[in-house]
Amino acid sequence: LVEDHPQALLLDDLHRWDPQSEAVICGAIERCKIGRLLVVGTSRRLQPALHPGATHTLSPLTVEQVESLLQGVADADGAMLDLIAPPIRGVSAGVPQRVLEALHWLLERSALERQDGAWELVDPAALNRLTPETMVLEERIAALPADSVRVLRWLAVAEQPLPTRLFESGSIDPELERRGFVVVSDGQAALGHETIGERIIAHEGAGAVRAIQLDITRALLDTTMLTPAQLRLAGQLALKAKREDLLGLAFSRWVAKRPERAGEMESGWPAFLGVTPDEITSLGESAPPPGVLPWIWRELADPDRV
Repeated sequence: LVEDHPQALLLDDLHRWDPQSEAVICGAIERCKIGRLLVVGTSRRLQPALHPGATHTLSPLTVEQVESLLQGVADADGAMLDLIAPPIRGVSAGVPQRVLEALHWLLERSALERQDGAWELVDPAALNRLTPETMVLEERIAALPADSVRVLRWLAVAEQPLPTRLFESGSIDPELERRGFVVVSDGQAALGHETIGERIIAHEGAGAVRAIQLDITRALLDTTMLTPAQLRLAGQLALKAKREDLLGLAFSRWVAKRPERAGEMESGWPAFLGVTPDEITSLGESAPPPGVLPWIWRELADPDRV
């Protein structure tokens, strides 16, 4: 494409890249040097692999910018904006995602409504509860039904999209998507934004996380027609949950979908688990059982790894 026309490539959340994604994207960019390609990335920290020509730190939104954001959603006069923008700016510290969370918080409490394309403040007293100490996202999650919270917990632990058919009802409550908690597309569900997962994991103990890892692994392996990527996720979660039997089952099914790996069972482990061959090291103090690589054996045996 770049040989014919200038192109722009936007890469979001680079801080969440895994080594495989970074290698693919950087390799593709390297091959595009003969064309006109503008690459714009967003990240919480600098990504040395990209060697940016210029970096720009985004400042928090001002009250005036919060007003502009609100007007982009619905109309409001100056008096209305003077009432709602400052407390939203205060509780969000000007972070755009938190601004939207505060807006959801007000809407879900029917304190703020959209009527005929314009904002209407129904409960002005609710604005007094929006302070820098208000845990907006946590309160929104706490108000969800138990089934919806379970969906968010699974997605938070998986750290990637999951097939909607894995969940008990075989689907996701549309309210979760309408309220910005999840995004559903082509039978896959993902968290609306990564902060949701971070807040959920922060409130889960190691035992609870491991139990969820095991639940997801079993649900994946009980499902037919899994993609190689989904089988690899099952293996990664089985490894974290320290279940050698489920890890082996996921790997054998993954190999069955990749005939080129047949006869190369050991060399297939790095690709299966998403690691590099260098991360598989020599034998430790205790020998692993037959058929289990030393690196995997240490992971399974370490009681402190989650």
